[in-house]
Amino acid sequence: RISKIQGRFSGILIDIFYDHFLAYHWHLFSSDKLETFAETIYTTLIQNNHILPENLQRTLPRMVTENWLVSYQNIEGIQKTCERLGNRIKRANNLAIADQTLQANYQELESDFLTFFPQLAQYVAENRHII
Repeated sequence: RISKIQGRFSGILIDIFYDHFLAYHWHLFSSDKLETFAETIYTTLIQNNHILPENLQRTLPRMVTENWLVSYQNIEGIQKTCERLGNRIKRANNLAIADQTLQANYQELESDFLTFFPQLAQYVAENRHII
């Protein structure tokens, strides 16, 4: 479902696209609002900033200000995420146009996610004791 021009970034894009579908369908998986969850995550990251990797320490203020976790609900948020990632990668890539792949295959990717994520949640719930 991912354009061949994305090459070895296909797996990364699936992860990013699934972040979109999780944020978009958050109400199916949590009784908490996405905004509340995101605020809790940001607070936890800020409180533990001293143990975070340096790259995340530098990125965290922008992540909070731009509310990245909530922005994933929209295609524009995913587009910005792909652009940021593409800019960080030194070699040539087509990540800046990855949102076109998402839009072209939206229904299929959404269906894949809505099949996969409940299975993942069930697996985690059944295997928590292992960790």
